[in-house]
Amino acid sequence: MVFKNTIKLLITLFVYIWPLLIYFVLALSVTAAVTTVALLPLFHSGDALGEIFALAQRLISGGTYLTFSEEFSAFLADVSDVFSQYVGGIRLAAFVGVLLGSRILFGMAEIPLVKRIDAYMSTTASYSFAGAYISSFFKSLLMQLFKSVMLLPFDLLMLLSFYGALRLGALPGWRFAMPFLFVLIILFFLTVKNMFFGLWAPCAVCGNMSVFRGLGANVKTVFSKNFFRIFSYHLISAILTFAVFLFFGIFTLGIGLVLLIPISALYYKILNTAMLYHFKQKRFYVDNSTIVSF
Repeated sequence: MVFKNTIKLLITLFVYIWPLLIYFVLALSVTAAVTTVALLPLFHSGDALGEIFALAQRLISGGTYLTFSEEFSAFLADVSDVFSQYVGGIRLAAFVGVLLGSRILFGMAEIPLVKRIDAYMSTTASYSFAGAYISSFFKSLLMQLFKSVMLLPFDLLMLLSFYGALRLGALPGWRFAMPFLFVLIILFFLTVKNMFFGLWAPCAVCGNMSVFRGLGANVKTVFSKNFFRIFSYHLISAILTFAVFLFFGIFTLGIGLVLLIPISALYYKILNTAMLYHFKQKRFYVDNSTIVSF
């Protein structure tokens, strides 16, 4: 029922992707502009790029598998030295700030989008994205600041997992397994991240809670009798999302991804909001004439 109602709502609210697409394009433009200014000397220096590629090749092929975490740390330190040499400490700090700020900037569309979804599901009301964004600006900013910090361990574990797959793929007879390992890593971390953090915004919005009370409600909902249901929904969604992105990315030469990114963002927000409504057995609209009751 959750998947069925999610798809119905995705069709009903499909127009929500257009302001989301505009926002993502603007956020990407800002990120790209600041990144280019920060790393301009690096792009102009073939020696710097050559050094980074050489470090990456040595990382994959050298050392022993048991010490890969130490080697990965050494690689990051070496890359940082190259950046500092060619870019400068201030520009490097600006680049790191852009990486962290871009996650916050893109993530700040989450609460406004959930507010629009919740308003329609509960009363078929329609809010503008800009209005929802402005009214929830500080709440969104606070959530994304803490969410970015909390996701850092996931990012580090994912990078180490990719590195381990690369090292394993460098061994004789294991090269064929590397693409499958990469797919498994992507699916695992996509499922885990969405499972443990996906209900945060719906809990805060639908329950009219503060950011931290919403986080507590998120944790309580995940670690309940619905744990395996939530896991199953997100695992299936991760597999389908990966397959759709792969298919359209190949057969449209990447052009289809322009639309798939906001569509997938809208899908996941609807899925998490619909799950919360189902778990709480709250009535909601899937279109202007159809109400789901429990």
